[in-house]
Amino acid sequence: MRSKNLGDIRFRHLGGFTLLELLIVISIAGILLGITVPSYSNLVSQKRVEAAANSFKSAVALARSESRKRGKNVNIRPIGWAGNNALTLAQGWEVYYQESGTQVVMRQERPSGNLLVGGTGSKGFYLAGRTGRLGSGAEKIACFSVSNNSDIADYMVTVNQSGVANKSTSSSC
Repeated sequence: MRSKNLGDIRFRHLGGFTLLELLIVISIAGILLGITVPSYSNLVSQKRVEAAANSFKSAVALARSESRKRGKNVNIRPIGWAGNNALTLAQGWEVYYQESGTQVVMRQERPSGNLLVGGTGSKGFYLAGRTGRLGSGAEKIACFSVSNNSDIADYMVTVNQSGVANKSTSSSC
């Protein structure tokens, strides 16, 4: 049998990556992550604003339905309102009617994020009993936007005199 000396030992190449290859891959991943994270953040904020507008539109449809069904005025007001005109729908909103006390039909807590709500409907309004029509004059508009990012589209929910809500994107809120 022949003895082995170090000169005869052959090293097999083991599978794996070199340090340089790993550094290159990590650098590329970091660059891609740096590009996509702000876009993802904007997407999340955009969807939050849109979801708040959709939820408000649904609340108006519910209020209209309840006013026609019950024959009573149904109100949409900011949560915690109690006559405080400083509050807006950005704190959340509730749909309610008066029958032996306040009967809350639906309550939507403050949506997450830096939501701003403005417009003529931001303080609340009511839909008249039996007809479901807007009971307080001209159409009401609620504008939903984000306070810290102008790249995110604003949404406008318009409640016409018939009590029907329509949602659209808006640059004029």
